[in-house]
Amino acid sequence: MFGKKREPSDYEIQRERIFKEIALYKPGTDEYKKLIDQLTELRKFAGDEKEMKQRLDKETKKNIISKVVGFLGIGGLAFGLAKFEKDGNMFSGSSGEAKTGLLKLAFKLFG
Repeated sequence: MFGKKREPSDYEIQRERIFKEIALYKPGTDEYKKLIDQLTELRKFAGDEKEMKQRLDKETKKNIISKVVGFLGIGGLAFGLAKFEKDGNMFSGSSGEAKTGLLKLAFKLFG
């Protein structure tokens, strides 16, 4: 509203030029087909240019985020076990003591 009006990009200028020319011809004529081909090439070029400017695509961002969450989960588990053992508890390996130890840890963290 109060901001500076931005200048149209080269892509927008060329797109508008092609649209104006397309309006002059009937669909199906050779000139019309040439302009449609130009528009298709322009859109492909603009998409390639945008892709080159992007630092990371969505798939790469997803992979990075999932790895970070996984590392944080493993780190949290290791920290929890280390704190549990620091508090004087020990996992002996028998299932009864392991269950009791995990329950104690859960009550300390959440209760």
